Amino acid sequence: MCKLISLIIILSFYVSPAFSQNIQGNVQNYSAKSKIMEPEFSEFAPVGYLDRKHNSETITSVEKVFGKVFIFSLIGIPVGALMLENVKSREKNNLWADRKQNFESSLRYCQASETEKDLKSCYNKIRRVELYKNADKKTIRLNGAW
Repeated sequence: MCKLISLIIILSFYVSPAFSQNIQGNVQNYSAKSKIMEPEFSEFAPVGYLDRKHNSETITSVEKVFGKVFIFSLIGIPVGALMLENVKSREKNNLWADRKQNFESSLRYCQASETEKDLKSCYNKIRRVELYKNADKKTIRLNGAW
């Protein structure tokens, strides 16, 4: 009996901090939900394109020209195909890097809003624009142009 009581007392010291942290975490989550949620770029960009850097346009255009030249020569077809595939990936990287820059600049514009209502509407506008861009890319991709 004494062992059982001592076990309950010892367990209460270990278990009570865990419950109190859980309660505090729920309170913090509730207060965070009442605030305005800022859109994140990860909501709109594919996972592989979240942190892309802008590539040089001249390298891309030169590689595109040489890739087309190699495609038309019989010996250089594999090299030309690889060059053109590399150009496509660089263009996608540039597209997502530009979109991230535009997204971040529009977030900075929204953060200058004075009222909560203006901030909410600005964030909603950013979400609508980004979702429209994503929907537009999907239709272009389905048509085979992207």
